[in-house]
Amino acid sequence: MNQGIHLVDLLVWYMGDPVEIKAFGATLRKRIEVEDTVAAALRFPGGAMAPITATTVAPPGFPHRLEIYGTKGGIQVEGEAVTRWSLVDSATGVVEPTEVQVMSGAGAGGDPKAIPISGHVGLISNFMDALRGNGPLFIDAKEGRRSLAAVLGVYIAAELIR
Repeated sequence: MNQGIHLVDLLVWYMGDPVEIKAFGATLRKRIEVEDTVAAALRFPGGAMAPITATTVAPPGFPHRLEIYGTKGGIQVEGEAVTRWSLVDSATGVVEPTEVQVMSGAGAGGDPKAIPISGHVGLISNFMDALRGNGPLFIDAKEGRRSLAAVLGVYIAAELIR
């Protein structure tokens, strides 16, 4: 699940900490000592639910994807680009799509070297600034721990760790 961890970061940031997790994990194809496939369902405060699937055995080329749907519309992100964003107009009830980026390639899903360094440069610069006392961290250890707790919850629910 390591390639999708930033999607878990976003999920927890958007939805809050999960209150219930059900999951399955297995080594289905690779001859390795860890899982190569995980499927999970998370329930959040207020009843919202989210599925997570992750695998290292699908042929490279598919981008990671995050989809969020609600009563006011939905958004789909593939790789590093928003591919669909539709919002319901509260006055008319009509779904209005907004302009989106066109996917070019599969991003990290097809080639981990395709991850742009721009985000990492910004995070490292922020870390160095915080060390020098020039401002707070964008993402502190408490926020990082929330994502880690969700991922560990998936592993525990799938009985991959105890």
